[in-house]
Amino acid sequence: MIRRMLTRSFPLSLSLLVGACAFVVVPACDPGKTGDAEPGNDDSEAGSGTEAGSGSEDGSGSEDGSGSEDGSGGENGSMGDDDVAPSGIAGCVVDNDGGGLGGAFGQLCGPIEGDVLGLCKPLYADDSGCFSTDDVKSGGEYKLLVVRPMPELPVADNLRRVELLPGEVLEVGDIVLPAVGDVIALEGMPESDVEIDAAVTVTIDPEKAEYGFGVAPGLGGGRIPESAWPFQEVDGASVVAMWAFREFCHGTDGGFRVRIEDSLGLEAGSSVTVYYVDEETFGEVHEAMTGTVTDDGIEFDGDQRLLDLTWMIIAQ
Repeated sequence: MIRRMLTRSFPLSLSLLVGACAFVVVPACDPGKTGDAEPGNDDSEAGSGTEAGSGSEDGSGSEDGSGSEDGSGGENGSMGDDDVAPSGIAGCVVDNDGGGLGGAFGQLCGPIEGDVLGLCKPLYADDSGCFSTDDVKSGGEYKLLVVRPMPELPVADNLRRVELLPGEVLEVGDIVLPAVGDVIALEGMPESDVEIDAAVTVTIDPEKAEYGFGVAPGLGGGRIPESAWPFQEVDGASVVAMWAFREFCHGTDGGFRVRIEDSLGLEAGSSVTVYYVDEETFGEVHEAMTGTVTDDGIEFDGDQRLLDLTWMIIAQ
């Protein structure tokens, strides 16, 4: 239950930040802060103590607007242990064409210990779409979630795992928020087939789909260009294609049926494996289905399903 709460709660903090900050860098909300805002507490919905990422009325973990006596989430205002060399992360949020998405927002959460996520640290992109922080005090694996700077922007979010090493700043390069088509509103709808594009159709029952807090049920998506793939292989197999979905959601009754009506240039009779980015494990890539290529698509035996609608990866 704790893991689910931490994973699903991000849209709440995001929606509040939209109102408070309008997705600009921190100084727009608090002239005393820089682009590296403090994390909240790890026992809250989004790594914080209240709905607004705090433990008190002023958006903080204490009466003075902080999580500790010196105004931070830890003893010295950063994540992790004091006796470990600081880690960091830097990158740029871009669209399919490489254009910077200024004002994009991210969360770096961890270090991950089993099914415990740890603290969440906000990341704010500047006007060019780039962000950096060098005061993450613990190395290890982290969840990195980057979301669009404006709700109406027709792009999907980006969720992944990253590994930080003590004393090093991880340069992740460009983080692509892939373009998506129209998002079909599903509020109150029965189980429906939603055509993502000419190749992919998803069957979804909104009553059996779990969205983030405050996110209206809906589904759209788009194929991710190869230039935007974050990796080329998974489990030793070569990536053939990727799709991104919006809004991210989790299937509560075994997942979602997917129909693929495109052979993707693969040989008929050959096998493929479908993977997805798993919200439950904070960005790990997991196998979902296996199928056989036909002349006009991919066939899946039995009732195989995709557990999360995040990013779908097809590999061979």
